[in-house]
Amino acid sequence: MKRRLTVLLTLALLFSVLPFASGAAPETGYFTDWDLVQQKAAVAMLTDLGLVSGYDDGSFQPERPVNRAEASKVIAGLLAPELTADAVCRFPDAAESWAAGYIELCAERGVISGPAGSDFRPGDAVTIRELAKMLLAVLGYDAERFTGPDWAAATDAAAAAAGLYNGDEGDKGRTASREETCLLLNNALQASVVQGFTETGEPVYHLDEMLEPKTLLELRFEAVPVTGVVQANAKADLRTEGEKLGKDCIRLSGYVKDFQVSAQTAQDESLLGHRVILYARLGPDGNEVLGTPAISPDEVSHDVTGRELLNAVMDVGGLYMDDNTAYYLNYAPTDAASLKSLEDGERVSVIDHDGNRVVDVVLIYREAEDEP
Repeated sequence: MKRRLTVLLTLALLFSVLPFASGAAPETGYFTDWDLVQQKAAVAMLTDLGLVSGYDDGSFQPERPVNRAEASKVIAGLLAPELTADAVCRFPDAAESWAAGYIELCAERGVISGPAGSDFRPGDAVTIRELAKMLLAVLGYDAERFTGPDWAAATDAAAAAAGLYNGDEGDKGRTASREETCLLLNNALQASVVQGFTETGEPVYHLDEMLEPKTLLELRFEAVPVTGVVQANAKADLRTEGEKLGKDCIRLSGYVKDFQVSAQTAQDESLLGHRVILYARLGPDGNEVLGTPAISPDEVSHDVTGRELLNAVMDVGGLYMDDNTAYYLNYAPTDAASLKSLEDGERVSVIDHDGNRVVDVVLIYREAEDEP
């Protein structure tokens, strides 16, 4: 009996982390080599903001290393530059570079340092740590804090505290690839912007109307974080019998207006019923989503097949349904009776939006019976 339960739990955990292939939209992506991109959310965000782009052949080349000139250009985009054609770069070896204006702007803003007449080395590869140092300056930190013999340790400590290294577990002295650069930039966009420091060295942040720290994405690009449950998209509407949105939009609980997304996101069935976090520009003509929605980190969900695996997952996770649990059969509203009649080969998703162990949504997938 113990061995049988162990096998069941192993299978349950396996199914909880592997999405069903038939439930996901084809991944066409932003670039021709989108399947090679590991940091898809970050690359999508930076692409939508116009801070990065692909090559003439439509590829992104995520593993290609980034040099110091390229890093200066994307950093300058975060600073919202007003570049002039006759900008003179203080670094002689960068004066004729295509990025001379970007490099000089970054120098003026204290993002990069070095006395006039010294070399910038625009063609040298930029490291993860060097990129983090530049982004800390963009976020309002005094770059002088990250100089001298201890600059590496000081940079790593501040970057980790600001969340710049989230999702990056490697050596910070390595060369940054294009997608790793996007990861750090995306982390910086979601970090709080500093406007000064207290006498004890504590950061003082830019605050919004609710006295919450403003992120760089809010301050620079006027995009705000939005959280809600995906109720409808171009595939289905959980509130109706088969109706769906006829445009590139998703509908979130708690919002009257739909959110404009990419065609790929609008077709993604795997988001239905899940609580997502996204960044959007809210306006009278619509709500434009930047990047791609991400499932809330507080959410707990499991995809399983059959009653036995469902019971095992529920027991292991301490999950249970209550009177407020919503049930859907092939995305149409139903009741708990459909779950009680679950057969061995039928798939089911259970979703706890806030991690309190109460299942908020149950999605049952059942093949339609052939009509006589």
